[in-house]
Amino acid sequence: MTIAQISSENILYNLNQFKKYTNTSIIPVLKSNAYGHGIEEVFRIISKEVDKIAVFDLDEALKIKFRNILILKPIYTTDEIITAYENGFIFNLCSYKQLEVIKKLNIKPRVEIEVDTGMNRTGIWYEEFENFYNSAKNFVKIEGVYSHFSNADNMNDEFSNIQYQRFISVVKDKNLKKHISNTSASLRYKYYLDAIRIGIGIYGVYPNRFLSKFLDLKPVMTLKSEVIQVKTLKKGESVGYSGTFKAKSNMKIAIISFGYADGFPIECSNITSVYAKGRFRKVLGRISMNMSVIEGEDLKEGDMVEIFGENINLLDISESINKIPYVILSSIGSRVKRVVV
Repeated sequence: MTIAQISSENILYNLNQFKKYTNTSIIPVLKSNAYGHGIEEVFRIISKEVDKIAVFDLDEALKIKFRNILILKPIYTTDEIITAYENGFIFNLCSYKQLEVIKKLNIKPRVEIEVDTGMNRTGIWYEEFENFYNSAKNFVKIEGVYSHFSNADNMNDEFSNIQYQRFISVVKDKNLKKHISNTSASLRYKYYLDAIRIGIGIYGVYPNRFLSKFLDLKPVMTLKSEVIQVKTLKKGESVGYSGTFKAKSNMKIAIISFGYADGFPIECSNITSVYAKGRFRKVLGRISMNMSVIEGEDLKEGDMVEIFGENINLLDISESINKIPYVILSSIGSRVKRVVV
């Protein structure tokens, strides 16, 4: 059994921390299964605390159905647009192709226009915003306008201010809800406008360690897996594929039911530690698809082992294997049961 314990107390604490710190509306981002935490589980915890929620696509929006859901992915097909309209969802409008489809329908869907200020992903280029806005305003209900920072989680950052100035220069005269700040920008800058979009910060994880000085956050997920076997490894014997760990003396090892298919990065092999019965224990050998081997002294079958959470900081793991924490969280598999506590 492998479980992700989701602390309702901590997620509400983090939400309140951002509200007090920024004194503006919070749009929690629940994309990618709420950053691995379980979109339905997280929604049930926070739905009464917020006015709007952001998800990535229509499928995610249909899972939670809320009075104000912003779909961040631009949708293009007639079926998608009609489904969003019938459910009252707000979706990202940022291309003339979308407008062509909408003009053929006898509806005025709710939209927010995404402005590309330099991220160069989705969005209408900021210099084209005025013309696009004028082309769209008679065919849709434009409820907001937003952009996204590309560099706010880097310590050396001059580009965020450039993006902010670009954004403000084209939207300042529009009577629309405006938002641009993600977790990183909300922590270090005061570009709060009418709302901020908080993704990873809601879950108590800092995008980068230097950002932890701005606000106290608590980890929402504690990821645990059970010991499924304990055995003695003899001196000189190896563990796992390719024999990357060899015992220097006889030792107890424990096998846990959690591997790279479940969200334990294979790069953690022989590098990181887990936590069980009051102490840290090294990961031994190469992590397998659904199993890993750890130091097993004092452990028995059925004991629970923490991968990260209360005692192990996710940032410590991500830094040790040179990955951003987003990658680890979003890769936690469907076999892992999310349990709200």
